[in-house]
Amino acid sequence: MAYVALNRPQVHNAQNSQMPREALVDEVRNIASRIATQPRFGLVLTKQACNHIEDLQGKTTGIDAVFGMHHFAHAQNSFLSISTAFQVA
Repeated sequence: MAYVALNRPQVHNAQNSQMPREALVDEVRNIASRIATQPRFGLVLTKQACNHIEDLQGKTTGIDAVFGMHHFAHAQNSFLSISTAFQVA
């Protein structure tokens, strides 16, 4: 069994941070400006790598399935709305 040091997320700067709401906009701008200085090609490759991992985890398949269910629900609601409009009291 491999053990992971408790401070590993901090060492790799991978932990979430908490801050007051008032500081959030400034922090987001700081992060965005750091990202903007990165090489564009490197950012594209990183995004493609993240998307590929999400695809391997089944994200695209899940989205496709739920999207189909979503449209089926709209069709069912439309059908019910039309059929109840023509009912005779």
